[in-house]
Amino acid sequence: MGRKLPLTGRSGHLEWIEVSPEMTALIGRGLAAGVPLPPDPVILQYEFGGAGVQPAFRFGAVESASDDADLLFLFVQRSALHRIGGGSPGDEDAAGYHLPTELRTIALALL
Repeated sequence: MGRKLPLTGRSGHLEWIEVSPEMTALIGRGLAAGVPLPPDPVILQYEFGGAGVQPAFRFGAVESASDDADLLFLFVQRSALHRIGGGSPGDEDAAGYHLPTELRTIALALL
C-alpha cells in the first residue's frame, strides 16, 4: 500500500503539497530542496501579480516581474501532461499567458 495523499510540508519559504505521484504544488519562493517531485516534471508557474503587474501563467520557472507577487508552481509529470492533451512546452511558452479571472480564482484557492 502506498502513502496516503495529499502530503504537505514546508521547505524554507516554500510550502508544498504532493497532490499525487504525478503532481506536486509549491507555494512561495526559494529552493525546492527535499520536496517530493514527480519524475520528468514540467513546471507550470502561476504569478498572481504585484504592484502594476498582471497575473500570468508560464511554462517553466522564470524570475518574477514583481518581488511581491504570490507564486504557485505545479510540477507535473510530463507523461501526465501529454495524457491530458498538453504538449511539451517550448522556450516561447516562458513569455507568459494572461490568466483570466476564472483560472486565477481556482489557483488562488490553493493559496
